[in-house]
Amino acid sequence: MSRILHTSAAAALLLATACATARAPEIPAPPAAAVPAADAPAAGTISAPPALGALRPYQLPPIEEFRLANGLRVVVVEQATMPIVAASLMVDAGAEHEPLEKAGLAMLTGSLLSEGTRSLSGPELAERMERLGAQLQTGASYN
Repeated sequence: MSRILHTSAAAALLLATACATARAPEIPAPPAAAVPAADAPAAGTISAPPALGALRPYQLPPIEEFRLANGLRVVVVEQATMPIVAASLMVDAGAEHEPLEKAGLAMLTGSLLSEGTRSLSGPELAERMERLGAQLQTGASYN
């Protein structure tokens, strides 16, 4: 048993010595022309930004404003070139108007608006919105 240990130890020492003295193969350095100078721009890059062009006039789309029979103010900005509809409903109510003993009620109500209706559960409402490619975000704040 001791002979096997001595032989194994000698083999391990011989292997370690051979590995320590072995040299890694040398990798030749690239030719000097292939290494760009540190301050030279890389190939295909622009060394300076282009000059600014003339300002283009921008005409804001017309704003249409009216009130519904229930007093709700509606503001419409139509831009026919964009196939997108965005709507925001803002109500003059919320955390700023709630009494101190009901603090948090506006935030709770705002977050519950997307949780469903009398006829649709929250997941059913989300599914219908998804079918339309629409998003519904609700909330409340102090302003």
